[in-house]
Amino acid sequence: SVDLIKKGLVEAAFKVEAENEKYPLFKTKDIGDGKSEKADYFRVWIWRPGESNGAEPAGEENGRGSDDPATSVGEEISLVLPLSANFRFDLQFGRRVMAKLLGLEKRANWRDCGQEEAEEVADAEAFKKAFRDFDFSMEE
Repeated sequence: SVDLIKKGLVEAAFKVEAENEKYPLFKTKDIGDGKSEKADYFRVWIWRPGESNGAEPAGEENGRGSDDPATSVGEEISLVLPLSANFRFDLQFGRRVMAKLLGLEKRANWRDCGQEEAEEVADAEAFKKAFRDFDFSMEE
């Protein structure tokens, strides 16, 4: 939810969970596309919607709303967790943190989220339809 981001809870949750797991500290660092990084890393990229100072919420003029990163001004926060060669990192770390934040802890393990084939096909079609405008593979 956008409220979790605006209140800084997403950022805090990742930092606290990393501390609980005795992971290295997250650094707030803009690494761009990451190609210049010499070592491995885990990045959390958070987009925080900007606050409106007028009567209309920012971005409302195009009907997409103020919480759309493509159309409104906001702030990007990049949290970077450096991963060294001798560090054992749980690849489900990000999923676990977000599951806790969203109150979906029973779905933190992907193996516990199975669907019937018909449900999976329906979800895939709904996803494709919702993100059709952003699918570059459909461009000619």
